[in-house]
Amino acid sequence: MGSKTEIKLLACERNDRSWSTVPGEELVPADELSNFNDGTLVVVNLGNNRTIQGSPEIATNRLLTVLQNFSRLMDKSKSQEEEIEQWRQSLTYQADELNRRQEEMNSRLDQIEETEAELQSKSSKTKN
Repeated sequence: MGSKTEIKLLACERNDRSWSTVPGEELVPADELSNFNDGTLVVVNLGNNRTIQGSPEIATNRLLTVLQNFSRLMDKSKSQEEEIEQWRQSLTYQADELNRRQEEMNSRLDQIEETEAELQSKSSKTKN
């Protein structure tokens, strides 16, 4: 009257090394896990027919590796976000500076046109 050992699948790793949760209550027979305590988190490789392939391992090391990689990715993402923000601020400053220079040039052009108009007006008055 031995008890039947089963594991509940929580997540699976895809070919692209990403993980996704397993929906529902999928249980897999796992008599080879009878030497693990109840509630132990393990990593197993499943074959196409949902049978355990190879030796199961306690998930601690794998989870630590996944969490460390995730942490590194988060740090890298944060660093990239900061770099993007710096670029955005730099581009905003450059755009503001270009707009200021354009306005200055337009103002100078207006002054030159006014001066030319005044000169033409004086020139036409002196001819008459």
